[in-house]
Amino acid sequence: MLTVQDGIISKEQRQFPYSVIQDVQISQNFAHRLFGLASVTVENAARPESNISVTGIASAVFLGGGAKPSIGISDNQVIIPALRKQDAENLKAAILQKMQSNVSVDTGAGL
Repeated sequence: MLTVQDGIISKEQRQFPYSVIQDVQISQNFAHRLFGLASVTVENAARPESNISVTGIASAVFLGGGAKPSIGISDNQVIIPALRKQDAENLKAAILQKMQSNVSVDTGAGL
């Protein structure tokens, strides 16, 4: 399960089971490219009213030791902004790997 926590005063925690993650995207705007940063967007296939949450791998990506950037959480997606580009790629690869191993476990087909 992927878990993301956000907030200082009002804390929010969302969890996505890997089986409902539909897409993981890396994006960069002009400022991101100047500083070697990228944002990761994780989308789920569940309906917003299904009340699915997100936690876990994301905290492992913040390797700089400084303050964590704000994480945007909406109904069916989580946006993790301003990661180092390599960290964004590592996060995406880790999520995709967990999604594939989850498919193998769920179906028993070994795909």
